[in-house]
Amino acid sequence: MTAGPRVARRVGARDALRASLAYHFAPTDVAGVLGRHASVQYDPLAPLGCNHDLVFAARVPGYRIGDWSGPVYEGRVGYDGWDKQASLIEIDGQPARRVYHRWHGERWHDEVLLRWPDETAEVVGQLRDRGPLDAAAIELDTRVEAWRGSWYGPRLAKRIVRALWHTGRVGTRRREHGRHVYDLIERVLPGSVLARPTPSEEEAVRTLVGDRHRSTGLLRATAPAEVWSLHAPASARHRAIAELVSEGELSRVEVDGAAHHAAPGWLEALDGSRSAPGVRFVAPLDPLLWDRPGLRATFGFDYLWEVYKPASQRRWGYYVLPVVRDDRFVARIDAVRDASGSRGPVLRLRRWWWEASAEAAVARAPGGRAAFLGELAEAASRFAHYLGVSRAAVRAGVPKDVADAVRRGAGEPWSVGREEPGS
Repeated sequence: MTAGPRVARRVGARDALRASLAYHFAPTDVAGVLGRHASVQYDPLAPLGCNHDLVFAARVPGYRIGDWSGPVYEGRVGYDGWDKQASLIEIDGQPARRVYHRWHGERWHDEVLLRWPDETAEVVGQLRDRGPLDAAAIELDTRVEAWRGSWYGPRLAKRIVRALWHTGRVGTRRREHGRHVYDLIERVLPGSVLARPTPSEEEAVRTLVGDRHRSTGLLRATAPAEVWSLHAPASARHRAIAELVSEGELSRVEVDGAAHHAAPGWLEALDGSRSAPGVRFVAPLDPLLWDRPGLRATFGFDYLWEVYKPASQRRWGYYVLPVVRDDRFVARIDAVRDASGSRGPVLRLRRWWWEASAEAAVARAPGGRAAFLGELAEAASRFAHYLGVSRAAVRAGVPKDVADAVRRGAGEPWSVGREEPGS
């Protein structure tokens, strides 16, 4: 393998962001997203579809909510497991993720499986004989009152099947209404994957560190611990980065003097002629946004997911999506898919905030504001298709031309300045 350059590539922030948007949002399919980014973070909250749906929708032409499940659960291009939190992970990444079975397994084994061996054997037997099963369908009525009020609740069957999941003995065969439906791991993952050797912890950390750079494209070595999600010391991460750089798997990049490392695909986007593909609405846990302190320091975009904040403490809103275009973050939207309307589901755009200087930059760009509004209407049309809606309701206060573009794109023009009843 050819050694990578030891001298950092120097890039300005605008060019770096343009490369990142081109890297992330180049059109592909579900398998292509997992192949490019290694994993997609799973989250069950669904005001606009779930986070993972939004990640795919921004990259997969024609994507609709839930379209990931067939390729993952039936096509086996990926699997539902643990990576950076709960994630959908490319299938070839499973051997390295076995390290999480060790990292998580000691606690789950000692606290659950070791204490209830007979009940564990009963759960495994039911999965073998009756599976696939969700936790509620497992016939084991034992409860542990000390667990009441905890995340998984007091029911022992649920705690056992989660322990088996975290230790790698069972897997997620599918989800129903967001709930895991479990089965024995040999009936979830292909035998060719299970037969691969389990790497050492050092090798696994190296793979995971490389995959975090694939996920983000461009990443600071000092990104927060939750980005890496490693139960290993920082020295192991830095050693892995140094090795990947020396072997040409990562490249050093300075963005306006700040040290980063880039995946090969990101450098190709930087050096290529392809620009970022139009306006995109970005998921709150999109890999583009993982290093939030880095976004703020490098690109001047301060994003905080406020979904768990009390309403009175939110600056922006419950489930706010960034809006990107070309080489900048241009806006934020507060929106929701509302299925309660008498005329069918509707996209409700409640707020629009221009980013500082973005509105002026849009006006200066080729084609000016009209070109941006055309791209926004196209983005709204794709978004409406993704959500399964045919109209948008826009609250008063959203800029008139923005509101018109969203309504036009979503399929039904509403009178300017009017708020649909109940929006």
